[in-house]
Amino acid sequence: MKRQSFLINAAVLTVMLTALAFFSAAAGSEKTGEKPPEAQPSVCFSVRLPYTVNQKISQKIQADNKILLVLLDQLCGMPLDTDDNIAKAAQIVQEKLKGAYLNRPRLIMDDAKMPYDGWKAIIRALTDGLKKGTEFCLPSIEVQAFYVPYAGVADPKMDTDLKMQVRATVIIGPHNDILEGWLLHRRTCTPLAYEE
Repeated sequence: MKRQSFLINAAVLTVMLTALAFFSAAAGSEKTGEKPPEAQPSVCFSVRLPYTVNQKISQKIQADNKILLVLLDQLCGMPLDTDDNIAKAAQIVQEKLKGAYLNRPRLIMDDAKMPYDGWKAIIRALTDGLKKGTEFCLPSIEVQAFYVPYAGVADPKMDTDLKMQVRATVIIGPHNDILEGWLLHRRTCTPLAYEE
């Protein structure tokens, strides 16, 4: 009971001190002629990219996805029962997607503690779904654009102004996961695979 009484008294004291500080600040501002600080609303940013940029990025991603779907079909017909076979399959996929947004891919699975980086790790994680006759699709693509400040590059062809994170939902058999990759956008409106 004493502890409860103490807590109530402490709470009342805190409220009184807060109110005293507020009114003191308000009184002080009246004396100096300054207005008391007002609560400021949060600022929400929404940036619309030019139509040409959206169009070129979309075309690039769609072209990459066509290659990816063909490769997934090929993987379903490959023997993926050993590390050597998985490594060979990963090399084939990497070569075909060298200039794609999945040049340096990451697989994010709901039931995995850590993401899988690189095609070898991704194919190994998906082996139970990559079988002959398996149905697969890419139902949705999400792109986030990150502004890259001007770095003083003289050649516009080498000047990156946007960095795009591409997240593709991929359904392969029992799997419903996210394949993640990156694209760089040059100031000359050329989308390139992220290779760093």
